[in-house]
Amino acid sequence: MLPEIRVEEKGSLSVADERIVLATQLKVTVAKSGIFSLRLAIPAGFDLESLTGEDVTHWDEVKDGERGIIVYFSKPVLGVRDLNLVLVRMEKGIADTITAPRVECVGAVKHSGALVVSGERGVRLTTIRREGVSEVNPRELGIEQQGVLAFSLLRPDWLIVLKAEVLTPVIKPEVLQRVDLSEGMLKGRTYIRYRIENAGCKVFYLRAPQTNTLLSVSGADVAKVQVTDPARGIWQVTLHNKVENGYNLVAAYQIPFDPGAGEVVLTPLLPVNTDTPGGYLTVMSDGRVQIKPAAALSGMKPEEARGIPAAFGAGDLSDAILCYRAIQPDYVLPLSVIRHESADVLPARVTETRLTSAMSAEGKLLTQVAIQMHVGDLRFLTVKLPQPEARIWSAFVNGRVAAPSREDGRYRIPLEAVEAGEPAAVEFLYESVAAGRRFAQQLDGPQIDLPLSAIRWNIHVPPNRFYFRLGGTLEYAAAGRGAPASGFDARVYQSIAQNRMQADLEKAKNVMAQGELYARQGKQKLAKQSLESAINYSRGQSDLNEDARVQYHNLIQQQAVVGLMDRRHAMRQAQNIQAEQAPTPAEPRRPAGAPAGLSARENNSLRVVSEKILRQQEAAAGVDQGIRVTIPEGGCMLEFRRTLQVDPNTPMRVSFRVCPGAGARHIFTAAAFLALLAAFYAAIRRSGARPSKRGPATPAPD
Repeated sequence: MLPEIRVEEKGSLSVADERIVLATQLKVTVAKSGIFSLRLAIPAGFDLESLTGEDVTHWDEVKDGERGIIVYFSKPVLGVRDLNLVLVRMEKGIADTITAPRVECVGAVKHSGALVVSGERGVRLTTIRREGVSEVNPRELGIEQQGVLAFSLLRPDWLIVLKAEVLTPVIKPEVLQRVDLSEGMLKGRTYIRYRIENAGCKVFYLRAPQTNTLLSVSGADVAKVQVTDPARGIWQVTLHNKVENGYNLVAAYQIPFDPGAGEVVLTPLLPVNTDTPGGYLTVMSDGRVQIKPAAALSGMKPEEARGIPAAFGAGDLSDAILCYRAIQPDYVLPLSVIRHESADVLPARVTETRLTSAMSAEGKLLTQVAIQMHVGDLRFLTVKLPQPEARIWSAFVNGRVAAPSREDGRYRIPLEAVEAGEPAAVEFLYESVAAGRRFAQQLDGPQIDLPLSAIRWNIHVPPNRFYFRLGGTLEYAAAGRGAPASGFDARVYQSIAQNRMQADLEKAKNVMAQGELYARQGKQKLAKQSLESAINYSRGQSDLNEDARVQYHNLIQQQAVVGLMDRRHAMRQAQNIQAEQAPTPAEPRRPAGAPAGLSARENNSLRVVSEKILRQQEAAAGVDQGIRVTIPEGGCMLEFRRTLQVDPNTPMRVSFRVCPGAGARHIFTAAAFLALLAAFYAAIRRSGARPSKRGPATPAPD
């Protein structure tokens, strides 16, 4: 007994610029006798992309006459089976007439069903011929989409011929031109917002400001950027797929100009083959360039930078020197450019300079220098020691060990770890030798390449000596003349070390709090520097040090995760890979502190990778350790001060006379007293009355 086959079809035909896709579901009903295979006729020019169905094991393509395929089942089929097919034909544009593809089941006694035909945006389809079908209202099939055609299939050999009318897309661009002038280079960055109507668009055209200007174009899904008309400077930007409704594009370029000419002419980068673009122009520059229009405005009017829509994505434009709204797109703006020479600005400002020296009986000195300063663009603090053989023992910047280098007899202490405008505490310890004779000493301080202020130099000299005639470039503090001699023993050392440790712990707490504040404000670099200083200052308290280390490690790990994300995004953008879809609600929630846009799984993976990278860097880098030396503040103290030292690289110098011996002060005082008494006696002798030759004077009468 021969099988009886009936087919009910539910097809969907999609017409696009690059391909035509037929997705159809065949509901095959087999009666009377089972079948092991089923032959289907495939329309010419179409490729079978997929075929699935219940009990289907495989299918083979046959070409004996009419093109078709044979579908094989795993067992005899009797009853209803569903077959799902997808047929594709690649196109180069949309033809004027399209014959709807038809899948025919060979040997079927009945073929019925429905076919829905739709085109992409901008394609209008109408029926010019139909046989064996009847056109129905798409709403009867539950379809509300506009421009869709629906047909009811009445027989197996049905025919539908369609007429395709392709609408031209209407592109309405809005342009923001940002121009930065600096050092003879005009840097332009153009932000274009396309509003697309009627149809999708895949190709955009740009006209460069000058014919020989190279453009760098970025945007989502960009496939190719090329020059199509060099004589006019026309560039073509092709996307991987058509875009609808809207699209954003950014084009960057650089144009050199002669800064000595005093004038530069701005011409815009414009989209072409579109509606008349409107937009804005902003002009930026550094502080040393004076810019103003060189002629009357034509096709432009002044505008507030705050009125520019943030949708351009150009960032903060509040520091724009000039801002205009373009009334006519093809404007020309001549500018007068005057560059002023920069005034000399101190690379750093010193607020306090303290020197503490301990001098031995042989004239050797150990000096500790502590400088409080605000760093500008200074990257190295240059120091020249008093003698060529003098050397620095250790140096610290904000409590962190600094490795000074020596060049041409000068030491350079690095300040790269300090952010511009931030305070810095620089400490260094050096040894030197006092100059002069045994009884006339001269001490030279270091020469620093900055003006110094609030200078205070405490010199601890051997006791049981008398010091006089104190002077030099610093002023001697008379209050220190009578300072009694003091000893330096283990108890004094422990007291000084304890006080220093307490001061360092207070600094650690302050900089740690400041680092947490910087982290909340998003100032990652400053937060990292503050936590590094907290680690160095808190070495005397293990729990505080561990807290600072944990916060520092978490911060740099979070920065590493963000860096990996940015690198991944940059690689995707360079390869024009579209962003992945957002995580589905079924995924675990993103943990607190994880960067936005990451799922829990991605965050954990990046944290593991960053942890390994950081551990390897820590193991490879090593840690510099510095020794803090406590100056033996014993003996007599001589204090010298100076409010301001204006000239950089000026030596600080003090000098004094020394009279040795335990009773030197008393002997010197007695000698001075005797000399004063002798001078007083001599003065009396010179001014006293001499005897008269006339005899004694006669008293006057009353």
